[in-house]
Amino acid sequence: SPHASCAEAAVHEADAGLIALSQLALLATEILARAGWEVVPDEDSGRLAFAHEATGVAQLATPSLPPVDGPTGGWARELLLDTISLVEPLEVNPASGEVRWPVRVISHECSISEHDSESAAETWLQQCAAAVSVIDVAMDGGGEEQGATVRQLIRGVWRGVDGPRVAELDLAEEAGAQLETWEATTAAALVLMRLAAADMTVKAADGAG
Repeated sequence: SPHASCAEAAVHEADAGLIALSQLALLATEILARAGWEVVPDEDSGRLAFAHEATGVAQLATPSLPPVDGPTGGWARELLLDTISLVEPLEVNPASGEVRWPVRVISHECSISEHDSESAAETWLQQCAAAVSVIDVAMDGGGEEQGATVRQLIRGVWRGVDGPRVAELDLAEEAGAQLETWEATTAAALVLMRLAAADMTVKAADGAG
């Protein structure tokens, strides 16, 4: 059941999104079945697993199918197959009732206005290319162990948990402990400068009052 603090409109949007993902997961199941894979429950983990009858292989990870050309192949097909796992909750916090999903959208913004292009299709493509998203990806800890949560910054279309991202960090680590690239270091410095400027503005306003 939705939390009491959730807005009714947000609940309807979440329900619609889950229904859409469930329909995509059914399509993904059909694609895997044509390749000899069956989606089955895993007795040890309680999660969904993938079994290949011809080879006897069983695994928790989404199978990789042979590559195909065209728009139905590549990362789009891999992401479609991943929807089977994305719609399955990892666990529920017994104290708060919060569901832990494989992927959680923290923020998603598009900078293109609906009036910036002549057609709806062109607008949608521009919005996808200009989108900036922040997502949390739950890493599998194996067995009953809860894995880490990695926060990713995505520019453009999200291409799955292993797709390209601008930056990422382990939320268990202290802020600033994983500055591995010049881009990440510069971004962190800009954030600190912005926070410092905001703090000085607040202190100046308090002093003037």
